[in-house]
Amino acid sequence: MSSLQAPRRILTSHTSSGEVEIQDDALRGFPVGDGMTMSLAYVQKGFPADPKMAIEGVGSMPDGPFQSDGTVAAFLDFEAGKKTPMHFTKTLDYLLVISGELTLTLHDGTAKTVKAGELVVQAANVHQWSNETSETARTFAVVIPSKAREIEGKNLTDALGAQEGFAS
Repeated sequence: MSSLQAPRRILTSHTSSGEVEIQDDALRGFPVGDGMTMSLAYVQKGFPADPKMAIEGVGSMPDGPFQSDGTVAAFLDFEAGKKTPMHFTKTLDYLLVISGELTLTLHDGTAKTVKAGELVVQAANVHQWSNETSETARTFAVVIPSKAREIEGKNLTDALGAQEGFAS
């Protein structure tokens, strides 16, 4: 589990009669790979989002690794010295590093250091995350389903030998 303090989520909405609804929670994390902790912040089912369903998103779980017809927002903590396998997902991801730094490595070996305050937008590409520092890194990600990426008519598993899925 993460060595960082639990992240906090504040959700605001209105009831059908116009009263304010607010949920203010510390989020519980759960392991999602070797040295990684995910704290699920919100699941929105369907497009466009329905404000009448906002509070339900607080306790919702995605219908798979990600929500097939909506968005998932989550905090991801990467312990020092840990890395994910090289993988891809059929998603468009917005990943903001909040604290620490990570190295993003692409399937061809290209690597970028991503520091606190920097955003990565990933479009269903093959990648690996690693924390090469001595401190836990925290990110915040919003994940949206996307079409599968193909290379010369082949899916990424067949074209590049990549593992589909978030982590193992």
